[in-house]
Amino acid sequence: MLEAVAYAEQTSGDYWEFAVELDRLISYGLTLNDFRWLVRSHYVEHQCEITLERDDGRAFRPTGDLTFPERTCFVLTKLGVEFARQYCMIATNGNGHANDATPRNAPPYGATPCCAEKRETGPQPMSSVVDDAMPKTILIPTWDPQRRQLRFNGVAVKEFRWTAHNQEAVLSAFQEEDWPARIDDPLPPHAEQDSKRRLSDTIKCLNRKQVNPILHFRGDGTGEG
Repeated sequence: MLEAVAYAEQTSGDYWEFAVELDRLISYGLTLNDFRWLVRSHYVEHQCEITLERDDGRAFRPTGDLTFPERTCFVLTKLGVEFARQYCMIATNGNGHANDATPRNAPPYGATPCCAEKRETGPQPMSSVVDDAMPKTILIPTWDPQRRQLRFNGVAVKEFRWTAHNQEAVLSAFQEEDWPARIDDPLPPHAEQDSKRRLSDTIKCLNRKQVNPILHFRGDGTGEG
C-alpha cells in the first residue's frame, strides 16, 4: 500500500486511483483480523469498488467499517503513511527478518517496498521513490529499567507503576541485545508454570495498556521466543 501511495503522489495525488485490492493483500498473508486491526487503528480506509469496464477512472462505494466484500480495496491514511514509512526502517535489521517489536499496527506480512535498488538511468521505480522519502535513521525502542519506561522515537509507549517481573525481563533482554529480530525466552523456568503459556501471557500483557499504542510484540510461533 505504501508503493501505491508513491504512485499516487507522482501522478494525480488521489490515493484511491491506486487502491490495493483485498485479494492481493490476502495473498500476502493478511487475515480479516489484520484488516480490522488496521481500520480500528485509523491506518487504512476501505471501500468496495464498483468500477465498470466502460468507466474512466475508478469508482467506489462505502461499506461497513469492519465488513470486507469481495471487491474491497484499501488505501493508507495520512497517519498510516507516516507509520508505514517508519515500519520500513525498523521492521528489518539488515537480515530480512521481521522485528519482534514492530510498530503496533504493522502486522508481519510480506516484504516492504523499501529495499529495491535504484536504476542508473531512466524513471525511478516506485519502491525507490518511497525509499527516498524514508528517514535515514533506523529507529528502535528504548527500555529504561530505572524509570521502568518503554519509549519509541522519544514517545512513551509503556510505563510500569508496579513491578511486572516477566514483562520487564523481556524488555531488559531486548535492550541488552540491542533489539534484535528475535530473542529466546528470557524467563527462568518455574516448576509450577507452563513456560510457553507464561511467555504467551507476557507478550499479551506487553501489548496491553500502552500509553501510546505504537508497538506490538509477538511470539515466533514456537513458544520459545
